[in-house]
Amino acid sequence: VHEGEIDFTDEIKPHHGERVFERDVVNRLIESLDLVKKLGGLQGAKAYVPDGYKSDRLKQAIKDHESIYGGGDE
Repeated sequence: VHEGEIDFTDEIKPHHGERVFERDVVNRLIESLDLVKKLGGLQGAKAYVPDGYKSDRLKQAIKDHESIYGGGDE
């Protein structure tokens, strides 16, 4: 494990192999999920985008949420 990375190898079953995630990526994903939740879920967050809300951070949060939950609302 290198500085700035989180080692999840103890949490992964042996047949999955080693998994190391960069701390910045994990933090971004957590912040993305929090932002989407604060806006009322995926549909609420998406509602801000077409109305001229041009936040790159919000767009990234929506992509992160969809990558984790498959595009459906909680």
